[in-house]
Amino acid sequence: MRRLIPGVALALLAAGCQAASHAHSTGPVQPVLQEVHPTPFPETTEGPVHALVPHHWAEAPLQEEGSLRQGLMASPDLAQWVHMDGTVPGIEATWVDTTRVGVPSNFLYLAAKWPALPRLASSHTCRSLHQQVIVDHRPIFGRPEESFGDFAARATGTCQNRGRVNRWAYFVAAPSFGPLKQIGLPDSGLYMVVAVIHGGPKAADKLHKVLYGERFGHATVLDLIGAARQSAQLD
Repeated sequence: MRRLIPGVALALLAAGCQAASHAHSTGPVQPVLQEVHPTPFPETTEGPVHALVPHHWAEAPLQEEGSLRQGLMASPDLAQWVHMDGTVPGIEATWVDTTRVGVPSNFLYLAAKWPALPRLASSHTCRSLHQQVIVDHRPIFGRPEESFGDFAARATGTCQNRGRVNRWAYFVAAPSFGPLKQIGLPDSGLYMVVAVIHGGPKAADKLHKVLYGERFGHATVLDLIGAARQSAQLD
């Protein structure tokens, strides 16, 4: 099974993400971000994905050759953002359509837990400050009718870039079955949102607005986190 994990993760997430062994830390749970408040940021839409995008940012649909992810990205510098190394601010909100993948949704659990963490989390100029695994139900592979598997995690960190500090945060979830599957996009087997914001007095507020305000269908990232917490109580 371990030999299968890298192939599944790479096939689903393509060049935008890579493995980082610390992302599924099970240490003490720490608060990552606060609640979302009303925001003046305009909303942009790509299919069922709705993102809050700061003014003067450019938006574009996610287009990666060989990737099965769908969604959108936005940044004041889209050409640099695609490297996702923490040097420029931006946001990326993506999902994977299980009807296109052609593999059982439980295998998307592996892609999320591997994990679906961007390059910025393992860059030598970036570091992770907080990680939280919200729910981790390992499925019984080959027998999905006998178990449900779901996984959700979030993290925050910083990146140093030519004397400037950028702040980043991400959320990933593989619904599989259970409460997470009951909201959001019915055909989604994986969600991921990554945001990077220039550091400053209002950076934390801006970061949690753009990250937690992302919406998949009618469900925000906060809604997905709430469902993940409900699922965690089903142990």
